[in-house]
Amino acid sequence: MSNRLRCWRWDVRFLCFALASVALVSACGEEELVGPVDRGITVAGKPSAPSTGDPIVTATVPNTAPQDTTLDVQVSGSGFDRGSRVDMALDGIVSAKVKTNSTRFVNKTTLIANITIAVDADPDLYDILVTTTKGKRGIGIELFEISYAMTELGTLPGDEASDANNISETGEIVGGSGNSRPYRSRIFIWTNGLMQEVGSGVVRSASENRRVLGTEPASVWQEVGGAWQETILPTLPGPMLSGANGISPDGTAIVGVTGGQAVVWREVAGNWTIESLPGGGIDINANGMIVDAGGVWTKEFGTWTFHALTPLSGGTNILAWTINDHGDVVGRDEDGTGVMRAILWRKTPTGWAAPEYLGSLGGGSSATAINNAGHVVGYSEVPGESHDDLRHQHAFLWTPLDGMVDLGSRDTDSIAWDINDLGQIVGASRKAAGGNFSGAFTAVLWELQ
Repeated sequence: MSNRLRCWRWDVRFLCFALASVALVSACGEEELVGPVDRGITVAGKPSAPSTGDPIVTATVPNTAPQDTTLDVQVSGSGFDRGSRVDMALDGIVSAKVKTNSTRFVNKTTLIANITIAVDADPDLYDILVTTTKGKRGIGIELFEISYAMTELGTLPGDEASDANNISETGEIVGGSGNSRPYRSRIFIWTNGLMQEVGSGVVRSASENRRVLGTEPASVWQEVGGAWQETILPTLPGPMLSGANGISPDGTAIVGVTGGQAVVWREVAGNWTIESLPGGGIDINANGMIVDAGGVWTKEFGTWTFHALTPLSGGTNILAWTINDHGDVVGRDEDGTGVMRAILWRKTPTGWAAPEYLGSLGGGSSATAINNAGHVVGYSEVPGESHDDLRHQHAFLWTPLDGMVDLGSRDTDSIAWDINDLGQIVGASRKAAGGNFSGAFTAVLWELQ
């Protein structure tokens, strides 16, 4: 939910809703439909204890939906009558961007509202307003959540699941498609609604010049003459497979591991060289700063220096994920009970500031990416149904203005992996199969209005 100030000024009376003509129904108990009415209704007011005969609003099913959606919402409560109308309000005003197309009377405790949510409707928690034909009104506070619009990217032919890992500043998306976890047996690039297969392998990331980073073994894919070609990065002696973790925006530096040694691969005159790192390497920015799990490596005058990041109070097990071009780092730590906490470490002229807790959606949280505007994405556990002792998790967006906002999901779970400077976010979301966590993930794109 956004941090906009909610000034509930409950001393202002409700304005009467203009009701559309009500269809006549026979005494046989047919459901009654109420059509759309004029918008722009102001409703400020914290309902005092309902007077006799006022409707009571207790729940909605579903209780959430994304922008750019039309759906039926079941409203439960009591005191409804034929001709009752449902509206949605935000900050005391019935939203013109959430249109009630019709309200169907089922019985005194149930209404069905068909609503259309505009693509630019504010993502937030909305109040449910019910007005009866006698002018009686009831409010269910913050019973329906509107989340950001989500586009499913689909899969490559023959696959059942996919995941989106990276989005460029031009909106190109790189990810994996497959039939078994981690759903990355085939690498894809998605551009303007079209998904193209790059090749087989596990994808990690991509540069701004369309170099796609594979791992196990570490490799770089490039399009040459309309066909994608893979270059295996050189390795050091050792029994372990090479693995690539991050690539610089210009595609000329890659961090990862080979032969049990953390390394930086650099492209020099069309060839890839290897430089050993004193520690690990997870991500690298445009200025050559490298994120290790517990800090940042910088190189000056040929010497590597490690800058340790600190956990929140009482925290342990830092994991720094990514770094933007300003040097800001995001990741997570764990509190004394093992619960993850999403963290931002801001770059300062003298190093890195103390960790900043980004909050949660109701449980553990972790930050996975940050853009150059300082906007952060990740995932957090959410209250509610769980399965096999695992709680549902949702992707989030965090901004300095609005704090942490739930990006929603297709059904049960979602995760955000990357955000570009335009505010486009990619990740994956899952639908339940049989009411549990066994459904397949599908790559998704959130485009903020």
